[in-house]
Amino acid sequence: MEQVGTWTLPVLRRGPASGTLVILVQPLFEEQNRCRRFLADVGSALADQNVGTALPDLPGTGDFPSAAPFDMAEAAAALLAFADAQTHPARFVTMRGGNLLLPTGTDHIAIAPVSRGERLLADLLRTHALGERERTGGSFSRHDAERAWANGRTVRLAGYDVTPIAARALADASAPAATSSLSIGSGAGEVAGPLFWRQADPVRALETANAVAASIAEDLAV
Repeated sequence: MEQVGTWTLPVLRRGPASGTLVILVQPLFEEQNRCRRFLADVGSALADQNVGTALPDLPGTGDFPSAAPFDMAEAAAALLAFADAQTHPARFVTMRGGNLLLPTGTDHIAIAPVSRGERLLADLLRTHALGERERTGGSFSRHDAERAWANGRTVRLAGYDVTPIAARALADASAPAATSSLSIGSGAGEVAGPLFWRQADPVRALETANAVAASIAEDLAV
């Protein structure tokens, strides 16, 4: 645990304490659960290349010690406060919608980036609808969620409580341009690996983590 302003953040650190620190910013909502192991492996691979990393659990996510629903503004504030508190230069490496927490113009490397929060919200609603159908045979639509939000109610989606404020903030969010980006998949120019954020259960792909870490280390050296 590390105290940053008013937040006590669980932080997984790897590698040396000196030199540039890579802050690994996790995806949002249920994609975080699916990608956290991969980002931890990226952190370990960077440590093997003598690059220090930090993987914080921001408010409303992971092992953060509070049951309060996720709030994008609070998570973004905690992330920037964490970066400002470091004694050495810090660089952000985001995955999927983690880049939506960064202010415009923030230098960062993006892994499988999502440029608009509306896309993530649609994916979150779709994932919940599929899960609801499998569990109960019932139906759930975006209209159901939007009606609840319009009435000021929180909607539980794929294991996360999404407040009306969080839904609106996600729908309106857009990511800053990345200094460089990495795609994961099986296509030309992509780092070979599974689409972690679509896996029902977290998967491990050390070769993919090593390849991503090597690319990040190369970017840091430029």
